[in-house]
Amino acid sequence: MKHFIIFAIIGFFFGLFYSIWGYEMFDEYNIDRGKDENKIKNLKIMPISLKVEIFWHRFMGVFLGWMFLWILLDLRIDLFSGNPKFENLSLVDLILFLLGYIGINGRLPTIAHSVQEWFRRS
Repeated sequence: MKHFIIFAIIGFFFGLFYSIWGYEMFDEYNIDRGKDENKIKNLKIMPISLKVEIFWHRFMGVFLGWMFLWILLDLRIDLFSGNPKFENLSLVDLILFLLGYIGINGRLPTIAHSVQEWFRRS
């Protein structure tokens, strides 16, 4: 339980960090990346609904990334017990690792947005 709390706190604070400054780091919303004045101007005229969407997607993506890693490391592998179980790793563990890695790097919303656009076009 204490590992869950640690991962949740880390996920919460990194989620806040990525969600507050996420629109400056990633470009799935096609924000102008020209001069700094243009970027700030575009952010000021951005609708509040889009700001909330960016905040929510970034926060949940990073938070869920940390939770996926907690599930993998603590529940599946039992890494923190001192006797990790690496012999029963499966495709699910690889997927959890990839989702966790993508999530904690702030790319989970970008990938979700790209998949959504792919489905919309096809």
